[in-house]
Amino acid sequence: MCVQHIKSPKDFAKTKVEHTYNGALDTELAQAMYECDADGPLMIHTTKQYPSRDATAFHVLGRVLSGTVYAGQQVKILGENYTLEDEEDSRIGNIGRLWIPEARYNIEVNRIPAGNWVLIEGIDEPIVKTSTVTQVEDSEE
Repeated sequence: MCVQHIKSPKDFAKTKVEHTYNGALDTELAQAMYECDADGPLMIHTTKQYPSRDATAFHVLGRVLSGTVYAGQQVKILGENYTLEDEEDSRIGNIGRLWIPEARYNIEVNRIPAGNWVLIEGIDEPIVKTSTVTQVEDSEE
């Protein structure tokens, strides 16, 4: 039933990107998000945080729009107030564990490719409500 009535992540990617992405739509990054490309640059749109079982931290729920996210990966977390002119609302962080959310249960995995929802451990501290998670640029190091 779901397959008949809900678009696949790849079919819905263009609409999702046009409604949520503020950058230029004629770039390589935008094309990777349009194609839901697992080999493209990492881009995750996070939407909600869920408390861990021991209530000491939050697990961040997000949709992988392009690229593949790996457990232990170093990422750049962009807050709601981030702009290219003012990078104050950004931070480098390390991803802990990853899970595929499945109703009551979460399935732990080592990587999640584009088009999937993911629960992420370890990046909750700088996030107020929503954020964008992307790969760390080598030129910034």
